[in-house]
Amino acid sequence: MKQQYILFLLVFTSILSYGQIRKSVYFIGNSYTYYNDLPLLTQKVAHSAGDFLDFEQTTAGGASLQNHLYNEVVTTKINSKAWDYVVLQEQSQRPALNDSYTFPYAAALNERIKNSSPCAKTLFYMTWGYKTGDPSNCNAGLTYMCTYEGMDDKIYDSYMRLALENQAHVSPVGNVWRKIRQQYPAYELYDRDNSHPSPLGSMVAAYTFYTVIFKKDPTLTTFNGTLSAEQALNIKRIVKETVYDDFEKWFIGVHYNEAKYTYEITDSSTIHFSNITPNTQAVHWDFGDGTTSTANNPIHAYEQTGQFTVTLTVTSCNDTYSYTETVNIETLSTTKFDQSTFAIYPNPTRDYLFVQTALEASFSIHDMAGKRIIPTVNQQAGVYQLDVRTLTKGTYFVQIQTSNSQEQFKFVVK
Repeated sequence: MKQQYILFLLVFTSILSYGQIRKSVYFIGNSYTYYNDLPLLTQKVAHSAGDFLDFEQTTAGGASLQNHLYNEVVTTKINSKAWDYVVLQEQSQRPALNDSYTFPYAAALNERIKNSSPCAKTLFYMTWGYKTGDPSNCNAGLTYMCTYEGMDDKIYDSYMRLALENQAHVSPVGNVWRKIRQQYPAYELYDRDNSHPSPLGSMVAAYTFYTVIFKKDPTLTTFNGTLSAEQALNIKRIVKETVYDDFEKWFIGVHYNEAKYTYEITDSSTIHFSNITPNTQAVHWDFGDGTTSTANNPIHAYEQTGQFTVTLTVTSCNDTYSYTETVNIETLSTTKFDQSTFAIYPNPTRDYLFVQTALEASFSIHDMAGKRIIPTVNQQAGVYQLDVRTLTKGTYFVQIQTSNSQEQFKFVVK
């Protein structure tokens, strides 16, 4: 009975831990971020779904990206660790004004973030228009600032361009706010100043940030803060529809997707694939013919002609991305040796591989990951002796090149 209980506990613990993600985030902003402690709310949302958010923040009231760019504390903090995300939140009015207020400083901070760590990602915090517009700029002649919609449109446009120009991601909090204003006008998103977020408004932001950072469905979280069950349900649904169901719109999985490969056709039906994705942690190849590989740079021989969709799926910087190309196999072989002119033995082998042929030939060996090895070769009386004593046990390909043909054969070192 005790053993059954221990087994149940192990299985239950395994189920609980499955899919758990830990992310580290540095929030750079101002009071729109520290009101109601948005980073802490996001952490609590994540924890309710079994995920973990480690965060730090620099969020002085009224601070702009220009202020942060020349703040040594911010620079030191950016460089202090390998952040998963660094959030950039501009002062509330600046994105709605001339580009010169925001764009140069955002670009400089983004460059600093990208130089700090190969895996750090810039995440722009899209804010919102004031509840009834911005009277100060409205009175100064900027008529679009006289209404919430006009100000919000300009902020939306600026953050989308910032993400596009800096190849970054967007946390579209302002866009989610707008849909909540339209669908649930009784929900009070604003504090009494008609600018800062209310507790409800900050929960909207927390669900949005959780969805973007962890790439998970917000309706599966259970932390509701001060929201009623109905409010939480409605807000999570809107976040899901706006963000989770449309990641590409916010450049999530688009920017920072550096998955890529090259390939070389070594003969008419054999291809040497090379993964050139930076910071690769794991790979999976689907060759489009029902076969797969987890080698980084595999060699694959097709047994049929036709077009094959080859997909490389990589884990890079703790995120998963895919890249797909189509390869065309027109013939199964145009460079085969005359089988009667050579022999390869022994196979498997322990120390030497012999190739018997009257043709002049050169040789190279590739392991299953595609690494090229030049063996020591001795030739005597029509027999080539390839020294494979330094190879570890496993499967290899020997590539044989003559003046007018090329072929490769599989052999095993035991």
